[in-house]
Amino acid sequence: MDNDVFDNDALFVRQLYRDLLWHEGDDEGIAYWTEALGNASMSRDQLVEFFINTEEFQGGVGTLTRLYEGALGRAPDVCGLDYWMAQHADGLNLAISAQVILESDEFAQRQGDLSDDALIDTLTQSMLGREATPDERGQWEQALANGTSTGSLLLTLANSEDYRAQSAETVSLDLFYLGLLNREPDAAGRAYWQEEIADADTPFTFIGSFFMSTEYHDRFLPPTESAALELTGLAPNLDGLSGL
Repeated sequence: MDNDVFDNDALFVRQLYRDLLWHEGDDEGIAYWTEALGNASMSRDQLVEFFINTEEFQGGVGTLTRLYEGALGRAPDVCGLDYWMAQHADGLNLAISAQVILESDEFAQRQGDLSDDALIDTLTQSMLGREATPDERGQWEQALANGTSTGSLLLTLANSEDYRAQSAETVSLDLFYLGLLNREPDAAGRAYWQEEIADADTPFTFIGSFFMSTEYHDRFLPPTESAALELTGLAPNLDGLSGL
């Protein structure tokens, strides 16, 4: 079948560009990664890890996900992510996306009407887990007073080395759901995988569970009774079925 990403490496690679980078792959890149999978120099799990660690991913969908997580405490919704990635592809500065998030009703309901000083405190605490240093506070107070947007503050924090490191596992897990399953994480599944990831060296240990899931299978092929896992978010039992 022409959408069988399971048995056709080239189709899998093409789909991975769409699922993780939000665009069609170039012929050269598709050929390169297809060959790498074909000669077993790289596994599919390793290819996902490589894509997520690229600067293209981190500077695009990764940044947008950090904006949502940092300001709203949740993963982006699929429609919102599709919209902002399309705007980003057309050249939109992500500081504008950040500004829209800060001006949203959802952010206001979470945080209330914040002064600039309070916003600095709130974002620094929620994203970095600490208070702003005197130098940081002075720098941002001056910048905001001189007309820098609060969206630029959020974007800078989202792309800071500290927050990128602190949020790396969360962003990866979000994109396992958003990219591979084409939906937002459900609360139970997310809690389960966060606990599993906390006990592992890397979230990429669990990519195979998503690839083996019924949800991933049914995105591309007709449902079958032999799909490996009924629900991503629960560990398989000894018979290869989900634990629920």
